[in-house]
Order: sequence, then structure tokens, then C-alpha cells
Amino acid sequence: VLFDFAGSPKAGAATLRLALAAAHKAALRVSVNGTAVGSRRFDTDNAMVRAGIHGQYSQWDLRFDAALLKPGQNTITLEQQGGRRAPRNVMYDCLRLEVTERTANP
Repeated sequence: VLFDFAGSPKAGAATLRLALAAAHKAALRVSVNGTAVGSRRFDTDNAMVRAGIHGQYSQWDLRFDAALLKPGQNTITLEQQGGRRAPRNVMYDCLRLEVTERTANP
């Protein structure tokens, strides 16, 4: 995922919300601008194999240091890692990035 970021937070948190329509025996690794920020294994729901009728919606909120974001173009990489058996898959519903900057208390 390539996107432009207008500024660079000095301190704060970013949350990447991954809404998944389904996942089957998949492992997903996420990195921001080349830095790994999280990984997760997903169970079986058979949605791809069974024509989508068994999909189980799930949401993964992945928090990371907002300082990993830089002014200008940024990259979020979603890498599906190999599993022991095929088929393995992830069906994305949507992705949302939220950034909360910390400010000094008055």
C-alpha cells in the first residue's frame, strides 16, 4: 500500500485496522517502510474453498510507533507467508490507518 503523508508525527501511535472478510490457514506479516510491525496467524474458515459462505469476519488492530511514518511517500507491506497446506488465503474487506499525535500537557 503506497500513500503520501503530509507530515511526520514527532511522538504518537498509529493504528492499522485490517478488516478481514475471511482467512484460511494464513499467516500475515505487516511492515511499515521496511520495518516489521506485527504478524498474525489465522485459523480456518474455508471461505475461498466453499464459495464464501463460511467466511468469518475479523478485525485486527495493529498498533505501531507513528515515528515510522515519514513525510512524503510511505509503504505498508502486507506479506502473506507460506503455510503447510494449500489453499491458504486472506480476503481483505478494508484497511484503515489512524495516527494519534501526542501533545505536551499544558
